[in-house]
Amino acid sequence: KEEVEANFLDRFYFAFYKILPKRYREKTRALLIYSNIKIKDWKWLGFFTSYGIFCSLIGFAFTFLILKSSILLCTIYAILILLAFHLIPYYLLVVSADRRARYIEEVLPDVLQTTSANLRAGMPLSIAFWQSANPELGPMAEEINRVSAEIFAGKSFVRAIEDMSKRVKSNVLRRVSTLISEGVKAGGNMADLLDGIAENLRSMKNIKDEISAKVRGYYASILFGVSIGTPLLLALALNLVANIQLMTQQLSSMFEEVPPTTSMMQIPLASMVLGFLRGGGTTVDFSLLELYAYVVIATSSIFGGVLVSVVIHGKEIKSIKYIPLLLGVSIALFLIFRMLLKTLAFF
Repeated sequence: KEEVEANFLDRFYFAFYKILPKRYREKTRALLIYSNIKIKDWKWLGFFTSYGIFCSLIGFAFTFLILKSSILLCTIYAILILLAFHLIPYYLLVVSADRRARYIEEVLPDVLQTTSANLRAGMPLSIAFWQSANPELGPMAEEINRVSAEIFAGKSFVRAIEDMSKRVKSNVLRRVSTLISEGVKAGGNMADLLDGIAENLRSMKNIKDEISAKVRGYYASILFGVSIGTPLLLALALNLVANIQLMTQQLSSMFEEVPPTTSMMQIPLASMVLGFLRGGGTTVDFSLLELYAYVVIATSSIFGGVLVSVVIHGKEIKSIKYIPLLLGVSIALFLIFRMLLKTLAFF
């Protein structure tokens, strides 16, 4: 059972924490551990939930009383505010956990080789691992010092290494800890094992760099299509529709004064064309087309950001940092293209 300090604010946060879904609470707890944030999950979630509800109520009152919006629209605004108080901190936790794991994976081969060199110098495994904690290693040095403190407090080396892998969101570190644990249990040559693991990790990194270099053309084409191609085509389409409407109105005013002959009206195609030019055709709501263009740009930016994130990082969650950039560039280019097309003489 969660231990909550006996003061009003903590009980207040814990009450809001308990109303959240269990799966969401567990994921947030894990992300706080991965990010090395020393805050209880109930206090983190309770804070953002309580302040999110408070700000959503203020937003509802403002839109309803000041802006005179409908109750449905005010409710939508309030829900969006509450979701923002959860989605933004959750995304920041994911980014922080991924950044910490990526840094640890980068320095892990150096740590393993330093530990191997210390073993060859005659140090015990726990001391050799502890001596590899250089201050410039950052998060990795913190984890090594924590593992060493646990070992000196009586925990076994295998158990301490396995617990360290559970505090970092890295499959690579988990596999390495498993290999080290199996090597310790089997009583093999740990120096050779650590050197082999470090060499394999560097080879994996080189392969990833080569793959990333080869797929740059893919996300370059995605960026071009989303940020330049889509706005240009939509701007051309809107200008084409606007000019067709303008020419139709001009021709309609010209043909209103020309009475059709009987022989001309007997021809079905001529009758249809004259009827359209006289105003018989349906008019298009241009504002609706503009709204459709913005919806298409937003949709293509979202899916383009997801595709770029998957191609570069292999994770969809990274797309959040690409979507705003793509959306802003696409809308800006769309407005620029429309302005340029309007100024051209043949348009």
